[in-house]
Amino acid sequence: MALAPGRWAIRDNRTVTTLERGTFSANKLEELANQTAVRGSGGGYLSNEIAYRALNTMSKSNVQISMGHIHTPRMQNYDRDVLEETVDQIKGMLARLP
Repeated sequence: MALAPGRWAIRDNRTVTTLERGTFSANKLEELANQTAVRGSGGGYLSNEIAYRALNTMSKSNVQISMGHIHTPRMQNYDRDVLEETVDQIKGMLARLP
């Protein structure tokens, strides 16, 4: 996904801070087992909480599917060109999924 062409840089930030381990890069959800997260890589956005809960539910249900979420560039006003560029880049990212 990180190789998708487009206007915006793509970052895969997995840094998390937990009470038990401090700050580290979590590459698998299992690394967060029995941890109390106090800060995630994406800040305090609602989408991060929703993604965490969805991943946690999936893990507890022993279901394995590709899941995640993408933060899009901030838009101040409606701009058709920016919107189309954003959608095209996201499509390019999704096309690279296995």
